[in-house]
Amino acid sequence: MSEYEVLCVGAVNVDTIALVSRLPDVDERTVAESFVTGQGGPAATAAVALARLGHSVAMCASVGADREGDLIIEGLEREGVAVDWIRRDADVPTARSIVLVDEQTRSRAIVTSAYRSRPRDIPLGTAPIVHVDQAGYGPASEALRAHRGRGPRLSIDGGNPLDSLDLGAAWLYAPTAAALRDRYGDDTQRAIARARADGAQIVVTTDGSRGATWTDAATSVSAAAYRVEVVSSLGAGDVFHGALLAGILDGRGPAAALEWANACAALSCLGLDGRSAIPTSSELDDFIRANRPGAVSIRPTDKETTP
Repeated sequence: MSEYEVLCVGAVNVDTIALVSRLPDVDERTVAESFVTGQGGPAATAAVALARLGHSVAMCASVGADREGDLIIEGLEREGVAVDWIRRDADVPTARSIVLVDEQTRSRAIVTSAYRSRPRDIPLGTAPIVHVDQAGYGPASEALRAHRGRGPRLSIDGGNPLDSLDLGAAWLYAPTAAALRDRYGDDTQRAIARARADGAQIVVTTDGSRGATWTDAATSVSAAAYRVEVVSSLGAGDVFHGALLAGILDGRGPAAALEWANACAALSCLGLDGRSAIPTSSELDDFIRANRPGAVSIRPTDKETTP
Protein backbone atom coordinates (compact mmCIF):
# COMPACT_ATOMS: atom_id res chain seq x y z
CA MET A 1 0.00 0.00 0.00
CA SER A 2 1.21 3.50 -0.88
CA GLU A 3 1.52 5.98 1.95
CA TYR A 4 -0.10 8.85 0.03
CA GLU A 5 -2.48 9.20 -2.90
CA VAL A 6 -0.38 11.77 -4.77
CA LEU A 7 3.25 12.87 -4.63
CA CYS A 8 3.80 16.40 -5.98
CA VAL A 9 7.28 17.24 -7.22
CA GLY A 10 8.50 20.66 -8.24
CA ALA A 11 8.70 24.34 -7.52
CA VAL A 12 8.08 26.14 -4.24
CA ASN A 13 8.43 29.87 -3.63
CA VAL A 14 7.42 32.72 -1.35
CA ASP A 15 5.25 35.37 -3.06
CA THR A 16 4.93 39.04 -2.23
CA ILE A 17 1.67 40.13 -3.88
CA ALA A 18 0.52 43.73 -4.31
CA LEU A 19 -2.91 44.87 -5.51
CA VAL A 20 -2.51 48.12 -7.48
CA SER A 21 -4.95 50.44 -9.23
CA ARG A 22 -2.99 49.81 -12.43
CA LEU A 23 0.38 48.36 -13.37
CA PRO A 24 3.05 51.08 -13.24
CA ASP A 25 4.88 52.41 -16.27
CA VAL A 26 8.68 52.59 -16.48
CA ASP A 27 10.13 54.73 -13.65
CA GLU A 28 6.66 55.26 -12.18
CA ARG A 29 5.77 54.90 -8.51
CA THR A 30 2.45 53.20 -7.68
CA VAL A 31 0.75 52.93 -4.30
CA ALA A 32 -0.57 49.44 -3.53
CA GLU A 33 -4.10 48.92 -2.24
CA SER A 34 -2.86 45.97 -0.20
CA PHE A 35 0.13 43.67 0.24
CA VAL A 36 -0.04 39.93 0.91
CA THR A 37 2.74 37.43 1.56
CA GLY A 38 1.83 34.02 0.21
CA GLN A 39 3.37 30.86 -1.12
CA GLY A 40 3.38 29.44 -4.60
CA GLY A 41 4.80 26.97 -7.05
CA PRO A 42 2.60 25.01 -9.47
CA ALA A 43 3.07 21.55 -7.95
CA ALA A 44 2.96 22.90 -4.39
CA THR A 45 -0.30 24.77 -4.95
CA ALA A 46 -1.79 21.66 -6.57
CA ALA A 47 -0.76 19.76 -3.41
CA VAL A 48 -2.61 22.28 -1.23
CA ALA A 49 -5.74 21.93 -3.38
CA LEU A 50 -5.59 18.14 -3.05
CA ALA A 51 -5.24 18.40 0.73
CA ARG A 52 -8.10 20.91 1.06
CA LEU A 53 -10.29 18.50 -0.92
CA GLY A 54 -9.57 15.66 1.49
CA HIS A 55 -6.76 13.70 -0.17
CA SER A 56 -3.44 12.56 1.21
CA VAL A 57 -0.52 14.23 -0.55
CA ALA A 58 3.21 14.69 -0.09
CA MET A 59 5.54 17.33 -1.54
CA CYS A 60 9.08 16.77 -2.84
CA ALA A 61 11.05 19.97 -3.40
CA SER A 62 14.16 21.89 -2.43
CA VAL A 63 14.29 25.09 -0.37
CA GLY A 64 17.04 27.17 1.16
CA ALA A 65 18.19 27.03 4.76
CA ASP A 66 16.55 30.41 5.33
CA ARG A 67 13.41 31.98 6.78
CA GLU A 68 11.61 31.70 3.44
CA GLY A 69 12.26 27.97 3.46
CA ASP A 70 10.78 27.81 6.95
CA LEU A 71 7.66 29.62 5.70
CA ILE A 72 7.25 27.16 2.82
CA ILE A 73 7.47 24.13 5.09
CA GLU A 74 5.25 25.62 7.81
CA GLY A 75 2.60 26.60 5.26
CA LEU A 76 2.42 23.16 3.67
CA GLU A 77 2.34 21.45 7.07
CA ARG A 78 -0.63 23.61 8.12
CA GLU A 79 -2.48 22.40 5.05
CA GLY A 80 -1.81 18.75 5.86
CA VAL A 81 0.72 18.23 3.07
CA ALA A 82 3.56 15.89 4.06
CA VAL A 83 6.93 17.66 3.90
CA ASP A 84 9.30 14.78 4.66
CA TRP A 85 10.87 15.08 1.19
CA ILE A 86 11.45 18.83 1.14
CA ARG A 87 15.24 19.16 1.32
CA ARG A 88 17.13 22.16 2.74
CA ASP A 89 19.98 23.49 0.59
CA ALA A 90 22.32 25.83 2.46
CA ASP A 91 23.99 26.99 -0.76
CA VAL A 92 20.86 28.17 -2.62
CA PRO A 93 18.24 30.60 -1.28
CA THR A 94 14.55 29.77 -1.43
CA ALA A 95 12.93 31.04 -4.61
CA ARG A 96 10.88 34.24 -4.32
CA SER A 97 8.39 36.08 -6.54
CA ILE A 98 6.97 39.59 -6.66
CA VAL A 99 3.48 39.79 -8.17
CA LEU A 100 1.58 42.95 -9.12
CA VAL A 101 -2.16 42.47 -9.66
CA ASP A 102 -4.07 45.15 -11.60
CA GLU A 103 -7.26 45.93 -9.66
CA GLN A 104 -9.20 46.89 -12.80
CA THR A 105 -8.20 44.22 -15.32
CA ARG A 106 -7.03 41.49 -12.88
CA SER A 107 -3.97 41.08 -15.11
CA ARG A 108 -0.63 40.31 -13.47
CA ALA A 109 3.03 41.17 -13.74
CA ILE A 110 5.37 38.63 -12.14
CA VAL A 111 9.07 38.77 -11.35
CA THR A 112 10.44 35.50 -10.05
CA SER A 113 13.84 34.10 -9.20
CA ALA A 114 15.24 31.15 -11.08
CA TYR A 115 14.93 27.68 -9.53
CA ARG A 116 18.56 26.83 -8.99
CA SER A 117 18.07 23.81 -6.74
CA ARG A 118 16.21 20.81 -8.12
CA PRO A 119 14.11 18.30 -6.19
CA ARG A 120 16.09 15.13 -5.46
CA ASP A 121 15.76 11.71 -3.83
CA ILE A 122 12.25 11.39 -5.22
CA PRO A 123 10.33 8.68 -3.29
CA LEU A 124 8.42 7.09 -6.18
CA GLY A 125 7.03 4.30 -4.00
CA THR A 126 5.22 6.84 -1.83
CA ALA A 127 2.16 7.33 -4.08
CA PRO A 128 0.49 5.80 -7.16
CA ILE A 129 0.37 9.22 -8.87
CA VAL A 130 3.28 11.65 -9.28
CA HIS A 131 2.32 15.19 -10.31
CA VAL A 132 5.12 17.41 -11.64
CA ASP A 133 5.64 20.98 -12.84
CA GLN A 134 8.47 22.59 -14.79
CA ALA A 135 10.91 22.19 -11.89
CA GLY A 136 9.90 18.62 -11.06
CA TYR A 137 9.54 17.11 -14.52
CA GLY A 138 13.23 16.46 -15.21
CA PRO A 139 14.15 14.84 -11.87
CA ALA A 140 10.93 12.80 -11.77
CA SER A 141 11.40 11.59 -15.36
CA GLU A 142 14.94 10.45 -14.56
CA ALA A 143 13.70 8.55 -11.52
CA LEU A 144 10.83 6.97 -13.49
CA ARG A 145 13.14 5.80 -16.27
CA ALA A 146 15.08 3.81 -13.70
CA HIS A 147 11.85 1.95 -12.87
CA ARG A 148 11.46 0.84 -16.53
CA GLY A 149 7.71 1.46 -16.67
CA ARG A 150 6.90 -0.05 -13.28
CA GLY A 151 6.60 3.28 -11.47
CA PRO A 152 3.56 5.40 -10.60
CA ARG A 153 1.33 7.22 -13.09
CA LEU A 154 2.85 10.51 -14.23
CA SER A 155 0.75 13.69 -14.25
CA ILE A 156 2.39 16.67 -15.99
CA ASP A 157 1.48 20.32 -15.50
CA GLY A 158 2.27 21.67 -18.97
CA GLY A 159 1.45 25.32 -18.32
CA ASN A 160 5.12 26.37 -18.31
CA PRO A 161 7.83 25.35 -20.79
CA LEU A 162 9.32 21.93 -20.07
CA ASP A 163 12.80 21.00 -21.20
CA SER A 164 13.07 17.85 -23.32
CA LEU A 165 9.42 16.91 -22.75
CA ASP A 166 8.71 13.27 -23.62
CA LEU A 167 5.04 12.31 -23.39
CA GLY A 168 5.70 8.60 -23.79
CA ALA A 169 5.33 8.02 -20.04
CA ALA A 170 2.55 10.57 -19.46
CA TRP A 171 -0.67 9.28 -17.96
CA LEU A 172 -2.08 12.82 -17.73
CA TYR A 173 -0.75 15.84 -19.63
CA ALA A 174 -2.38 19.14 -18.65
CA PRO A 175 -1.15 22.15 -20.65
CA THR A 176 -2.85 25.45 -21.33
CA ALA A 177 -4.29 25.67 -24.84
CA ALA A 178 -1.69 28.35 -25.64
CA ALA A 179 1.21 26.20 -24.40
CA LEU A 180 -0.08 23.25 -26.43
CA ARG A 181 -0.29 25.34 -29.61
CA ASP A 182 3.19 26.73 -28.97
CA ARG A 183 4.56 23.21 -28.65
CA TYR A 184 2.93 21.78 -31.76
CA GLY A 185 2.41 24.86 -33.93
CA ASP A 186 -1.12 23.76 -34.78
CA ASP A 187 -4.73 24.51 -33.91
CA THR A 188 -5.84 23.25 -30.50
CA GLN A 189 -7.72 20.13 -31.61
CA ARG A 190 -4.96 18.86 -33.87
CA ALA A 191 -2.39 19.71 -31.20
CA ILE A 192 -4.34 17.60 -28.70
CA ALA A 193 -4.35 14.72 -31.18
CA ARG A 194 -0.59 15.08 -31.68
CA ALA A 195 0.03 15.08 -27.92
CA ARG A 196 -1.93 11.84 -27.63
CA ALA A 197 -0.04 10.38 -30.57
CA ASP A 198 3.18 11.25 -28.72
CA GLY A 199 2.05 9.04 -25.85
CA ALA A 200 -0.12 11.03 -23.44
CA GLN A 201 -3.03 8.84 -22.37
CA ILE A 202 -5.19 11.77 -21.24
CA VAL A 203 -4.78 15.36 -22.42
CA VAL A 204 -6.60 18.04 -20.41
CA THR A 205 -6.30 21.55 -21.84
CA THR A 206 -7.27 24.69 -19.95
CA ASP A 207 -8.26 27.86 -21.76
CA GLY A 208 -9.02 30.45 -19.07
CA SER A 209 -12.58 31.78 -19.18
CA ARG A 210 -13.35 29.43 -22.08
CA GLY A 211 -13.16 26.40 -19.79
CA ALA A 212 -11.34 23.11 -20.21
CA THR A 213 -11.30 19.99 -22.39
CA TRP A 214 -10.54 16.35 -21.54
CA THR A 215 -9.46 14.05 -24.38
CA ASP A 216 -8.63 10.37 -24.08
CA ALA A 217 -8.81 7.37 -26.42
CA ALA A 218 -12.61 7.23 -26.34
CA THR A 219 -14.00 10.60 -25.37
CA SER A 220 -13.57 14.33 -25.76
CA VAL A 221 -15.34 16.37 -23.06
CA SER A 222 -15.52 20.16 -22.83
CA ALA A 223 -16.74 22.00 -19.73
CA ALA A 224 -17.47 25.70 -19.35
CA ALA A 225 -15.69 27.85 -16.82
CA TYR A 226 -17.52 29.18 -13.76
CA ARG A 227 -18.01 32.93 -13.44
CA VAL A 228 -16.98 34.70 -10.23
CA GLU A 229 -15.92 38.21 -9.26
CA VAL A 230 -12.20 37.66 -9.75
CA VAL A 231 -9.81 39.23 -7.25
CA SER A 232 -6.76 37.52 -8.75
CA SER A 233 -6.25 34.51 -11.01
CA LEU A 234 -2.81 33.83 -9.52
CA GLY A 235 -2.38 30.07 -9.13
CA ALA A 236 -5.79 29.21 -10.61
CA GLY A 237 -4.31 26.78 -13.13
CA ASP A 238 -2.34 25.04 -10.40
CA VAL A 239 -5.49 24.72 -8.28
CA PHE A 240 -7.29 23.31 -11.32
CA HIS A 241 -4.68 20.55 -11.63
CA GLY A 242 -4.91 19.60 -7.97
CA ALA A 243 -8.72 19.57 -8.06
CA LEU A 244 -8.70 17.55 -11.29
CA LEU A 245 -6.59 14.86 -9.64
CA ALA A 246 -8.88 14.98 -6.61
CA GLY A 247 -11.90 14.46 -8.86
CA ILE A 248 -10.26 11.48 -10.54
CA LEU A 249 -9.35 9.99 -7.16
CA ASP A 250 -12.96 10.47 -6.05
CA GLY A 251 -14.07 8.29 -8.96
CA ARG A 252 -15.63 11.07 -11.01
CA GLY A 253 -15.86 10.61 -14.75
CA PRO A 254 -14.29 13.08 -17.20
CA ALA A 255 -17.23 15.51 -17.28
CA ALA A 256 -17.66 15.59 -13.50
CA ALA A 257 -13.91 15.84 -12.87
CA LEU A 258 -13.65 18.82 -15.23
CA GLU A 259 -16.63 20.51 -13.59
CA TRP A 260 -15.08 19.93 -10.14
CA ALA A 261 -11.73 21.35 -11.24
CA ASN A 262 -13.25 24.37 -13.04
CA ALA A 263 -15.32 25.28 -10.00
CA CYS A 264 -12.40 24.90 -7.60
CA ALA A 265 -10.16 27.07 -9.78
CA ALA A 266 -12.88 29.73 -10.03
CA LEU A 267 -13.32 29.91 -6.25
CA SER A 268 -9.57 30.22 -5.76
CA CYS A 269 -9.74 33.49 -7.74
CA LEU A 270 -11.66 35.09 -4.85
CA GLY A 271 -8.35 35.48 -2.97
CA LEU A 272 -5.48 37.79 -3.80
CA ASP A 273 -2.92 35.03 -3.33
CA GLY A 274 -3.12 31.64 -5.01
CA ARG A 275 -4.19 29.54 -2.01
CA SER A 276 -6.26 31.25 0.67
CA ALA A 277 -9.56 30.91 -1.22
CA ILE A 278 -9.17 27.26 -2.26
CA PRO A 279 -12.39 25.62 -1.03
CA THR A 280 -12.96 22.46 0.96
CA SER A 281 -14.89 19.61 -0.60
CA SER A 282 -18.18 20.60 1.08
CA GLU A 283 -17.77 24.25 0.06
CA LEU A 284 -17.11 23.17 -3.50
CA ASP A 285 -20.18 20.92 -3.57
CA ASP A 286 -22.36 23.81 -2.34
CA PHE A 287 -20.95 26.18 -4.94
CA ILE A 288 -21.51 23.73 -7.83
CA ARG A 289 -25.10 23.03 -6.80
CA ALA A 290 -25.87 26.76 -6.76
CA ASN A 291 -23.90 27.81 -9.82
CA ARG A 292 -23.80 25.10 -12.49
CA PRO A 293 -22.80 26.72 -15.80
CA GLY A 294 -24.67 23.98 -17.65
CA ALA A 295 -22.31 23.78 -20.60
CA VAL A 296 -20.72 20.35 -20.83
CA SER A 297 -20.30 18.71 -24.23
CA ILE A 298 -19.25 15.10 -24.75
CA ARG A 299 -18.35 13.49 -28.06
CA PRO A 300 -16.25 10.56 -29.26
CA THR A 301 -12.62 11.38 -29.86
CA ASP A 302 -12.22 12.45 -33.47
CA LYS A 303 -10.05 9.74 -34.96
CA GLU A 304 -9.68 11.65 -38.24
CA THR A 305 -7.64 14.44 -36.62
CA THR A 306 -5.09 12.02 -35.19
CA PRO A 307 -1.80 12.34 -37.10
